[in-house]
Amino acid sequence: MELLERIAGHARLRGTAVAVRQVDCAGRVLTYGQLQQKIDAIAARLRGRFSRGAVVILLCANRPEFWAGYFGILAADLSVFPVNADIAAAEFARLVERSGAVGVICEGRLRMMAERFGEIAELPELAGDMLLARAREDRPVQPGAGLLLQSSGTTGNARIVWRSAASLDWMARSLYERIGFSPEDRVLTGMPLSHSYGGEHGVLAPAWGGASVHVCCGVQLPVIARELRESGITILPGVPFLFEIMASSSEHIPRLNHLRYAISAGAQLPPVVHEQFVARFGLPIGQIYGATELGSVTFNDPARVGFDPQSVGLPLDGVKIRIVSAVEQHCASQLPRGVEGQVAISAPTMLSHVVGGGAMEYADGFALTGDLGKLDEHGALTITGRIRLLIDVGGRKVNPLEVEQVIREHPGVAECVVVPVKVSHTVSRIKAVVIPRESGSAELAEQIRDFARQRLSAYKVPRMVEFRDTLPRTPLGKVLRHLVEAQ
Repeated sequence: MELLERIAGHARLRGTAVAVRQVDCAGRVLTYGQLQQKIDAIAARLRGRFSRGAVVILLCANRPEFWAGYFGILAADLSVFPVNADIAAAEFARLVERSGAVGVICEGRLRMMAERFGEIAELPELAGDMLLARAREDRPVQPGAGLLLQSSGTTGNARIVWRSAASLDWMARSLYERIGFSPEDRVLTGMPLSHSYGGEHGVLAPAWGGASVHVCCGVQLPVIARELRESGITILPGVPFLFEIMASSSEHIPRLNHLRYAISAGAQLPPVVHEQFVARFGLPIGQIYGATELGSVTFNDPARVGFDPQSVGLPLDGVKIRIVSAVEQHCASQLPRGVEGQVAISAPTMLSHVVGGGAMEYADGFALTGDLGKLDEHGALTITGRIRLLIDVGGRKVNPLEVEQVIREHPGVAECVVVPVKVSHTVSRIKAVVIPRESGSAELAEQIRDFARQRLSAYKVPRMVEFRDTLPRTPLGKVLRHLVEAQ
């Protein structure tokens, strides 16, 4: 894997340079030399214990050990499945079953989670508080080293996709060539490294270029402000919510003289947020467009002549974009420039397959994204809307169908529809609109939220539960979601 060779090269030539530093916890630092030592030790520990291509889950928060575990699994010719450390136990159990994972590397505080999975051993090669669990039975393996990611689907349960080691190399190289991520760069991110966007911009591309990454867990504005003031941060990947609170906060944040790029992804960047950010900091925000199944596929460079802040930019190396009919979703013909339609993507970074069966929809070899958009005369893409139902909550995608399925299991619920409630230009909350079996009450609402909390990650739990007697429906009985939201 070329990415591993790049890390080894950084270790030889710049072994004392910082690879990753945890800025919300003192003392957690890995240099490139230390990173390489840990990668070698972890790979040696895993080889022989697992078959080539076996799936190993990495259950770890944003800390330097995430990097070492991630690359150590790949170096052992295994498939790494990074999972957010805040996942609920029931959801974790479902992911284990669906992914076919035979190993789990996790933090010691999550020992009870790993004990349900298999035999536990300490993993001092990674850190003193890290554990390795091995399943008690063999399971199917993937074609080789690669990456599994959970994707929020448009219908039914979320998918788990597998992307090859070659696609990860391509992703890292493409972002490096378009954005930089050089040894002189310092990248600051609070995005979950287990997320596609967080992993690509907080792990893969920086490791390729030899950049230094400063990580924290979540959007912690005081920490982010301090790092921007004191650490010479040059690249800041984030979500629209981050840039909104930076622009409106009373925190002392400098004019960002060191910052080369502020990059937004995960949701459309509202024009008012961009205007407020530029007014305060004098720096335009670039945008990335992508998906878990595809990787990052476009970049809107603020330095480009004719920069349009509402565009998500030009395709990355090897990426092809078509705009096809949103009605005839299997139509292979491309719509003219400037005409809105469904965005279809072909990219060397896209998924190889869906784990456990299933597939994306394709038109003539192009993956249908479920997003609406149009191309300008230069081939730059602007996203104009979504066909999909996904709700963006602080940069994380929530599939309302998954939440509805859980809530309907509560004995007091007859019917449920989950919808977004807009709080600001960039912030949405989740509301469950429920038809109760008997009568609604504040006590039942809290029972439903507690029921969901035990079965879903925290960010998927509805903030509000509203009771209604009926739901608006079509003559065929389909719930009219837009009317539920409007009421």
